[in-house]
Amino acid sequence: MNEGYVRGECFSLLRRLWYTPHRLRDAILCPKCGTKVLPMVSGRSDIIANSAYGPGVYVEVKVLNLKASKSFPFSAITEEQREYFRRRTEEGFRCYLALGTVNVPKKGNAVGRQLWIVDWDEWLFTEGLIEPYQQSIPLIAGSGFKKELQEGELDLIHLLADYECSWEDGKWHLPRPHSLWQSDYRLSLIDTPIGEKAL
Repeated sequence: MNEGYVRGECFSLLRRLWYTPHRLRDAILCPKCGTKVLPMVSGRSDIIANSAYGPGVYVEVKVLNLKASKSFPFSAITEEQREYFRRRTEEGFRCYLALGTVNVPKKGNAVGRQLWIVDWDEWLFTEGLIEPYQQSIPLIAGSGFKKELQEGELDLIHLLADYECSWEDGKWHLPRPHSLWQSDYRLSLIDTPIGEKAL
């Protein structure tokens, strides 16, 4: 199980929410020589999803491989990806980080796999809370992590609880409320004065 698998799950979730998602490759192989050709736009997100009800959404998919680490490094999101999201949000698009756990140990794990789909602004805020102590966010700030992280419950489980998807009937389900719900977005448009951004 890898990032491509989680990307496919996010793609399916967006389709069930009435988006028209498009998966974008990180690199394309030249059919003639087999050399990797980088995408034309540096830092482009993994999924671009069109919406009939408002601006499209951009989703960058990342994984936390629990076989290798117990925390997600902020450096896994490149400067190019950060700049790409900054430009998209300035243009009025909604951007998200989808973070999924993979290679979850079966022994001693009651939770199983997890998936968070986080508003980009909320993710940046979360990074700001953790960065004074370290450059990665733990899954659970238990023993072995800094005292400040443990006492402040500065980890994925606690800080991003409102963005965690649930696994039911063999698929991921988005929590409510969440800005990816199109019905919620349409309702916010009704109450938004002309010239202001919804949500």
